Amino acid sequence: MKREGIEVKIKIIFFDIGDVVCKLSTKRLQRISKWLNIPFDPIRIKVAIDKAGNLISDKGSSRIEFLRTLAVILTGEVKDPPLELMEPYYDEEDLSPVPEVKEIILELVAHNFRVGIISNSSPQGYKKLQEKEILDYPWDIVVFSHLVGVRKPDKRIYHIALKQAQVKPEEALLIDDLPINIISAMEIGMEGIVYINPSQLRYILSQKGIL
Repeated sequence: MKREGIEVKIKIIFFDIGDVVCKLSTKRLQRISKWLNIPFDPIRIKVAIDKAGNLISDKGSSRIEFLRTLAVILTGEVKDPPLELMEPYYDEEDLSPVPEVKEIILELVAHNFRVGIISNSSPQGYKKLQEKEILDYPWDIVVFSHLVGVRKPDKRIYHIALKQAQVKPEEALLIDDLPINIISAMEIGMEGIVYINPSQLRYILSQKGIL
């Protein structure tokens, strides 16, 4: 496909949900930081959460087991979590759609690109996405970790998405706020954008000839 003189190989753009399509509150990350007495570093804590999720299956593991594993990753010690962290990961204040990103998604579809989701998830978070009507966006492919049993940055989740989309890695682009996930996707041949904000995303997609 050629757009404005630029050869575009991309056929599908995959979006992460948390802090890309939706803004997540940092309050639980702050609670984790306080509980473990570590500096507040959202990226470090989110990466550790994903590592803990990969070590403990999303299916059937208890929240206390997950949080103990998270403590080991971040501090090297087993610690029992406080009651406030035993609540489901998402609540009403945790997740709010980003209107500017939705606008970009709709523009991509209008330009005949397919759009999809590759996101680490939980049953509670998935339910919240349904309530917020995020799953009603014109997604072509939807891959959630709690449904497929593997989390980013494990490359297997990208292969699952590519197989469902029936595209080659070089025909797919991942948009994610965590560099570790983008690096993992690029290692199998996908393109990637580390998301910062909607304006930055729009600019890069324009530079690539996609928007």
